[in-house]
Amino acid sequence: MAKGRHPDLDMIDRCAGGDRRAQRVLMTRVLPVVRMQVSLLLRHMGGPRATSADRQDLCQDVLVELFRKGAQELRRWDPEAGLSFEGFVRLVARRFVARRICRQTKRYERFLATAPDALDVVNPPPQDDEVERRDQLDAVLGELHAQMSPRDQVLFMRLFVEQQPSTAVAQELGMSMDALKKWRSRMYARVDRIATRLRSEGASSPRMSPSAIADPRGS
Repeated sequence: MAKGRHPDLDMIDRCAGGDRRAQRVLMTRVLPVVRMQVSLLLRHMGGPRATSADRQDLCQDVLVELFRKGAQELRRWDPEAGLSFEGFVRLVARRFVARRICRQTKRYERFLATAPDALDVVNPPPQDDEVERRDQLDAVLGELHAQMSPRDQVLFMRLFVEQQPSTAVAQELGMSMDALKKWRSRMYARVDRIATRLRSEGASSPRMSPSAIADPRGS
């Protein structure tokens, strides 16, 4: 017996077609997921200064991203990839919020300023438009943040945003300098892999798969 089309795809199609009832149903489903991801990322990346208004604004922006242009982002979901609809929404929300925070805090500039030559892959040729370059960096750093564990977020904040001395960070977190150096190398390697993949796909907003972004609770 042939496998039928996933019912959520029909719901997304109706939503994209302007069906108000379908839009309300999907909005009800995605809103708690978006709120949770926004809160988690703000906690790990935004620091204590993130306010309730910040969370509400980001939630609204993520919803706009999901439903704009006839639910274009939602229509990227492929149930055959093995990711649930809610799981896909979590990935979109994590990427969007991480990119926004990276852009607002200019973390990508501080991070890439310390990166080895291998990271030239994320920099387009000089003739490329600066806006395009920033969009590329936002996409790479946004995905990197979406992959980070809470400990990774703390390390990134201490080393690249607050620019604290490595020795002080290692002592605070109970790490050896060798372990800290290995962590930094892993981050650079991740950036290199992400940037290479995004360039090979030739899209600023590629289709996501379960393997594309690790659970933020992982290592």
